[in-house]
Amino acid sequence: MAMDNEKMTAPLMAYYEEHSLGFGQDCDLNEESKVLLSQLLSKVQKIKSFDKNNERWKFWVSVPRGTFEDYAELRDSADYKTHKAFVQSWKDWFPKEVYWYEVIIVSANGCVLILINNSAVLSISPQYQAEWDKRDFSDLLVFLSDEVEKIISGLSAGTYNEYLNSVLPYECRKGVISRAKLWEISLKQKEYYCGSLSAEEIEKFADYDSKKTVEHIKEMTAQLYYNACAICYTAARFNGLDGMTPKQMYLRFADNRDGGLSTIEDSSVEAFERWFNLTDKEKWKIQNPSHMWQISQGSTHTIICLYTDVNENGYYLTLAGGEHCRTDEVVRMFNALRANGFPVYYHSHERITKALLGQDEIGIVPCFKRPFLYWYGGFKNSDVISFVQLDEEEFTKEEIAEIVKAAQWFELYKLELQGDSL
Repeated sequence: MAMDNEKMTAPLMAYYEEHSLGFGQDCDLNEESKVLLSQLLSKVQKIKSFDKNNERWKFWVSVPRGTFEDYAELRDSADYKTHKAFVQSWKDWFPKEVYWYEVIIVSANGCVLILINNSAVLSISPQYQAEWDKRDFSDLLVFLSDEVEKIISGLSAGTYNEYLNSVLPYECRKGVISRAKLWEISLKQKEYYCGSLSAEEIEKFADYDSKKTVEHIKEMTAQLYYNACAICYTAARFNGLDGMTPKQMYLRFADNRDGGLSTIEDSSVEAFERWFNLTDKEKWKIQNPSHMWQISQGSTHTIICLYTDVNENGYYLTLAGGEHCRTDEVVRMFNALRANGFPVYYHSHERITKALLGQDEIGIVPCFKRPFLYWYGGFKNSDVISFVQLDEEEFTKEEIAEIVKAAQWFELYKLELQGDSL
């Protein structure tokens, strides 16, 4: 894709994002791109790395929306019924005049990685040499080199960071907003989190005292555990429960890597106690125990677990899950177990209560980063459990303007020159 560097536009940057590399995938460069990459690295090394132990840089670049001709280079007009529809698709995809991109460059031991808005567009390593697929990144590398030069010039003049803070749109920034305020601005955000929970269900859930003494279970059986699971499935309104026994429900929805729980005699107190007291190594001889107590399968943050434990007072249950999603299901499970007399605790009760009552904060993350990825960490405030981005598919322009005013915005990462570059 040959082009004049001065004509780098949003559709052309989108090309690199759309043709990004897969996880762990490397590429090889043609000779011109290798030279340009070396020149880019020599320039960016004048800026302090944001990781003191490694060569890692991140900075922002902006490009104009571009012309319809730029867009036409990336899309096949045959996909559209009319030329008018083709032009409209360009306007729909690129409605703004200016677009911003976060660039991250990592260099270590001859390996170089360049990410644009979290997409790996270039990754090379000395071990990977392609015989024929030598890629041409000259346009992008020239553009990035020029942008780095501008940044260095601004840093030398002491104006760059202030300039960036004045022009970087809020959709590219991080911050927090009161959940109650966000719900006031956009009611559908409350509906997303609370689901169909009624005020009465939320009140019952919130009215829980973890210090209150609850009669523990003196004699536990597998059947009693299945009964507790059936209460959870029914309360959470799982589909397809009609005509199923509690154990059948468990076998249908739980992870079968349960260490052999489902193989013991259902109603025997002695059988459950013997199995419960086995070590993990001993349970492995019966069945994989790596997902014990997982009553609803899913990924790391979508699973729901109902643990069984014991102390001097007897057996008790502990519910886990629902912090980031499936909250309505877990709330109904917890309320139903309590209503049926089960001694049950919930790991995240305080956090979820605050969220359901709108008493915590919601994180705002850049528009190009998937909010759910922050469930795994990486956000400044570790007690924040919900995240949104200022996406016009989620919010109206008026709502975004209100959020910008109401939010508390984090300070932008400040770039600095290396000492010998001043």
